[in-house]
Amino acid sequence: MNITQIRQALEQIPLPYLTTDSSFRILWSNPCLQKQYLYLSTLRSLEALLFGYDSEELLQQLKKTETPLTLACKLPLVSLVMSISVLSYDEDGEISELLVAFTGPVMEKGKDPLLASFNESLRQPVDGLFATIAYLRHQLDERYSHELQSMTKDCYQMLRSCIYISEYSELLHSSKAFELQYQDLRQWLHQQLDPALQSLQRMGIQLDLDLPAEPVILPFDGEKLSIALFALISNACLFCEEGRNSIRIAVSQDEQSVRLLVSDKGYGIPVQNLARVMEPYFSQRLDDAIRPGIGLGLPLCKIIVERHGGSMLLQSQQDRGTTVALTLPRSMTPSTDGTMTLHAPKTSYVPERYPRWTVHLSTVLPTDEFQA
Repeated sequence: MNITQIRQALEQIPLPYLTTDSSFRILWSNPCLQKQYLYLSTLRSLEALLFGYDSEELLQQLKKTETPLTLACKLPLVSLVMSISVLSYDEDGEISELLVAFTGPVMEKGKDPLLASFNESLRQPVDGLFATIAYLRHQLDERYSHELQSMTKDCYQMLRSCIYISEYSELLHSSKAFELQYQDLRQWLHQQLDPALQSLQRMGIQLDLDLPAEPVILPFDGEKLSIALFALISNACLFCEEGRNSIRIAVSQDEQSVRLLVSDKGYGIPVQNLARVMEPYFSQRLDDAIRPGIGLGLPLCKIIVERHGGSMLLQSQQDRGTTVALTLPRSMTPSTDGTMTLHAPKTSYVPERYPRWTVHLSTVLPTDEFQA
């Protein structure tokens, strides 16, 4: 079967395919790809999607095996998975054309189909925006860097909203247990906060850590707790005089529990709003005007802590600041085989090109903090 016949056959298949040359320049795409991933058919090359991979090494691997290579896209939070195989060789035995198939994220078993549909409907166009921005970054000169940074920030904010709505809805309607692992809370806090310190300082936000000298070992879900932690930090950055605030994060412990305190010296919460700040989707400015925002930070923080078996207490005084206390238990129910897992996180933070904290703080970080 020649290339033309293969393309004709793929045009009838309801799966997204395209072909490229050995330099990954796009040669052809089928109708399904043009419909499902329109932005891919507008790209001239897969160069942006292959960020983080060595193209020459990929070609060498493809020549050594008859099975397709499956690659997860490394662009910021893009959920595409590519399956690449050799379609034809030239007279010298070199690869002349490649076949690439695309799939999105696989829905987890037991996942709410409504949430899965919501995520997919938002993630697909955002994936396209990220890929297009990455492509334009290589094509345009520095005059357009601010515009690309602004577009990147918008994408991060959309993903943050998607995460908040999905997490809150799933936690509210699901009894699925968290993946609790014993960790040192001190070390975890440094891993989460150290890479964000410089960005906060540039915003005029001072962040102080007051941690015990000894390890603070307790079971928690690091991914979920990071959402709660950065929701509180985001609020502290948002509700303060521009360029002036101080955030203090303190940890104390006893035999039964660990308390994590996040306090700031911002505007505080107006008395008339105190009764509503835990209300889902409530978001209001200090002047009582409706503030554009998703209004799920504190409700999501509360439900995450409660699902850990803990509690959350909020105290706020207008013009003096807000303190939120998260209390977490120091023990958890053993697994079915009677064992417990002790998880040791990395001892040093490895910088990421697109760190998760950037997503969580995207509503407060200035535009120039976002790499296009």
